[in-house]
Amino acid sequence: KPAKTGPPQAREQERSPPQRKPEPAPVEPELRPDASAILERLQRQRQQQQEATGPASKQDSNSSLRRTEEREPFPVQPQFQAGDHIFCRPYGNGVVRTSRVENGHELLEVEFPEYGRLEINPSVSLVRRIEKGEKKGCEKKERESDDEG
Repeated sequence: KPAKTGPPQAREQERSPPQRKPEPAPVEPELRPDASAILERLQRQRQQQQEATGPASKQDSNSSLRRTEEREPFPVQPQFQAGDHIFCRPYGNGVVRTSRVENGHELLEVEFPEYGRLEINPSVSLVRRIEKGEKKGCEKKERESDDEG
């Protein structure tokens, strides 16, 4: 047998299994971030920034809001006229009695054979003008597309 050389401690390390690394110590509650403290700090910082910029910036932001509100939307051109024959989903065929623009939207008063007079907003409901040659075919086409879907 060959004789082992070296200090006896080194030989014991060779025989014993490798030691595990110590597990990290759990984070103490004092070291964990406190959500309420973080929120308070952020609120203080925001308040300091607002105070540093002064009331002029608040006034500027309010006046820009007012200017935005005062701006008129793009003028809406009515697409339908009294007397137009239309198809409207879900009501079917009807005749436009009046058309007006209100709050940036065209509103139609339409007479439907089954429902009477209803107010329709074409930006909400599907409305399309029926040309003279397609009066009867329009409703049929729409029903066929409903059956398919």
